[in-house]
Amino acid sequence: MSKFFFIFGFIVALVVMLPLQLPAQRHSEDPALQKARVETEQVLDLGRLIGFIQRMLEERPDLELSREQAVALADLLGEIRTTSRLTGAAARSMTARIENDILNARQLQHTDRLWIESEQSRLAATAGTGSGARAGAGSGSAPGAGAAAEGGAPPAGSLAAYAAGGPYNPLIDTSRRQGEDFEALFAYVRARAGRR
Repeated sequence: MSKFFFIFGFIVALVVMLPLQLPAQRHSEDPALQKARVETEQVLDLGRLIGFIQRMLEERPDLELSREQAVALADLLGEIRTTSRLTGAAARSMTARIENDILNARQLQHTDRLWIESEQSRLAATAGTGSGARAGAGSGSAPGAGAAAEGGAPPAGSLAAYAAGGPYNPLIDTSRRQGEDFEALFAYVRARAGRR
């Protein structure tokens, strides 16, 4: 079991280090935007974990959440749902709560396996295209992430809006896959917890 966690830790370290290998175009980027990019990746990682939990529930009925797990996850997802600006620090804390306090070892192992498979697929896809790190990984920044909306303000939910201190919560944007997964999991845990 410790060998699995060692391998998983190594893969996570690689995934964390990949964004540091930024393409040349990002080196001239504004430091505030660079910092925002790193922080928003943590939010997107939380969204990926939520999606992997949803996928686990669809694929593995034997790993169903207990009522107690559903209550805890419903509370956490409710907190996310009412947050207009989800920060990297908050996302890290929520990810830790899911991994340390909500999921059991078998569920965590399954979501870790899904994460590893996803990263392997993403790396294989980007290696063939020569794209930069995190390309196609569901980058959470809205199209035109740095473009200004009407009136000169960055679009809500964009990387530029996050860097400027504006609203940012791509997890509840149901026009994206992460938002769909979030809503599906939220509905499931509310029903499982006996909430309507």
